[in-house]
Amino acid sequence: SDVNHNDSPSSSTKSSSQTLWVPEQSSNNNNSYGKSNKLNNADNNDDSNATDKHKRVKIDHKREQERARKRAREATIKNRYVPPLRQNVVHMLANEFPQIDFVANGGIQTMADVQGIVNNNRSNAIGAMVGRSAINHPCSFASADTLWCSTSDYGEASDQLQLNRPTRGEVLQKYIAYCDNEEERLSSYGVSQETIDNLRQRLVAVPFHLFMGEEGNDAYQRRVKKLMSKTVRIKASSILTGAASFIPPETLNKCVDDHVPWKDIPIYEGAYRRSSAMQKVVY
Repeated sequence: SDVNHNDSPSSSTKSSSQTLWVPEQSSNNNNSYGKSNKLNNADNNDDSNATDKHKRVKIDHKREQERARKRAREATIKNRYVPPLRQNVVHMLANEFPQIDFVANGGIQTMADVQGIVNNNRSNAIGAMVGRSAINHPCSFASADTLWCSTSDYGEASDQLQLNRPTRGEVLQKYIAYCDNEEERLSSYGVSQETIDNLRQRLVAVPFHLFMGEEGNDAYQRRVKKLMSKTVRIKASSILTGAASFIPPETLNKCVDDHVPWKDIPIYEGAYRRSSAMQKVVY
């Protein structure tokens, strides 16, 4: 049969839709020249025929976005363990290239691990970098400043540093004053309310684990998370002050250096391990 090459294809186009269509894989579709007349006639039909030929699949965009966020969280957490840490490599490189300053990072859980790296005479590593461990249990690293304030360098100043250690309540009160100063400073620039809200959320997240392992910590964290949604009307200092009322006085008066070891703190993991702030445990 002859093929009419002068016939132009149909110029009708379908309007945009919120759904996606997936072409069916049918064995009846034959693109040979012998069937070209039938195809040309089909092009002149209404768009309703196209609907019958194609399967439409509705996409739940919110669900897909949540799945993407979940995959991103899992990839972030998995990336911290795969490939496994090789902590001895940094010490080998530090000894091989003494003219370069190397800092150990990864797998450091306690202050004893930091002291072991700093005081290691067989390695030229100059220090250690700590991330999630210091966020999850900041008071366990409260004595870090004593590493570089030795008596030989600072004399009486080092002794005063050892004696005048603040309590958790004093640390929180100083930070509350800092929050007010930051909000006033940013407001003086004429920033938007949205910027102020973002600042308040970041400020409140910092002392979230200040009382980790201590009595009243669970009630304090629950109160902070509940008030986080009200940063439009409530200042960061007011949120922290209100949450601190759930902490007993003996915990507020406890020195920051006096802490419960991380291994002795019970951790009840939820359904997902999360790496963002304001979590019971930041992975």
